[in-house]
Amino acid sequence: MGIIRSIGKIIFSTVFTFFLVSTISLYFLLNFLNFENLREMFFLLIKTQINITEEQKDMILQYLKFECQNKEEISFNFGRNISLNCHEILNLKKEDFESFIANKILNYFYFQNVSCNFFECIQKRNLEYFITFNFYDNLKKYFYISLIFTIISGIIYLLLIETIEGKLISFSAIFLLLGISYFLIDYLFNYFLNFLNVKIDLSQIFMKIKQQLYFLNYFLILGIFLLIVYIFLIYRKTKNEVNHLRYK
Repeated sequence: MGIIRSIGKIIFSTVFTFFLVSTISLYFLLNFLNFENLREMFFLLIKTQINITEEQKDMILQYLKFECQNKEEISFNFGRNISLNCHEILNLKKEDFESFIANKILNYFYFQNVSCNFFECIQKRNLEYFITFNFYDNLKKYFYISLIFTIISGIIYLLLIETIEGKLISFSAIFLLLGISYFLIDYLFNYFLNFLNVKIDLSQIFMKIKQQLYFLNYFLILGIFLLIVYIFLIYRKTKNEVNHLRYK
C-alpha cells in the first residue's frame, strides 16, 4: 500500500504541476490576447512602425477625406485592403490618426473569419490566426478544461499526502517555484531589452507583456505563507516532543 501511495504521489504531483503550469500559461495568453489589451499594444506598435511626420500625417488624412467625398466607404491598403467608414474619416482629427488606424487594422484581423480550425491553423503556421477572436475563444475553452484537471489532480495529490506538514511543504514548493519564475522572466525581459537596445515605444510593449505575468507573485506569497505555517507546525511538534521527553 505504501509503495502504491508513493507512486501515486509522484504521478499526481507531476500531473498537478503540468496542468497548473498549463492553466497559468493559458490564463496569461487570455489576458494578453484580450481585445482591449491588444488594442493598446497595436497603438504602440503602429506609432513605432508608422514613422511619419506631422506634415505627412496631415497629407494622408487630407487624401483620405478627399477620397471620401460623396462616398460611404473607401478601401485603403495597410498590408491588407481594409474598409474605412467615410463618416468616421471626415470627422477624424489628426491627433487621433494612429489610434484610428490601429483600431481598424486590429478589427480587421481580430474579427476575421478563418477557414481553418484550431489545430489546422497551427499546423499551417497561420500567424494571423493567433490574434483572432476565434483563437481567443478556443483558448478560453482549453483554459477551463485545464483548470478542471488542475483542481481534480490537485485534490487527489492532496489526499495522497499523509500528513498536514507534508501537504504544506509539497504545495509550498510548487507555488514558490512558480512565484520565483516571475523574477527569472523579469530578468530575461530586461536583459533582452538592453541587449537589443530596443526602442522606447517597443519596450513599452514588452513591459506590458511582463505586467500580464505579475499575478505569478500571488503564487510566491501563497508559497511563503504555506512555508511559514509548515515551519510553525514543525516547531510546535518538535517543542511538544521535547517537553514530552523531559517530563517522561
